[in-house]
Amino acid sequence: MISEGKIIKTLKGTNWAFNLLDISVVELITDDDVELTIEDAKEMVSSAYIFSCGERKLNLFIVGINTIATVEALRYFSSEESKNVSLADAIVIHSLGQRLLANFLIKLVKGSWPMKVFSNKDDALKWLIQQK
Repeated sequence: MISEGKIIKTLKGTNWAFNLLDISVVELITDDDVELTIEDAKEMVSSAYIFSCGERKLNLFIVGINTIATVEALRYFSSEESKNVSLADAIVIHSLGQRLLANFLIKLVKGSWPMKVFSNKDDALKWLIQQK
């Protein structure tokens, strides 16, 4: 098991929270039982840019239980604007439906930056650290 890192700073949004970890990873945790909309996606991306002081980061997305995203939100997450905040993205999911949506997002990104889906946080962090 690798170190999960200590939280350096936190920012809470409408349906999510960011934690900057001392291992140079931004952890994004979405609330449970939420449908993320295009407005949520724009709020997350603009906040991520400010939160990371304009630097691209390794991002660990912990998707809340029963949380999904609209197609419009997924498209926004795959946009050039999102690319500007991501060195690599690891997405931790809890269900088959979330896996399908995450795989759709990866297809939208099409190699613009590394992105992978995981079912546990430890494996996701190991992969992210390898992306440095």
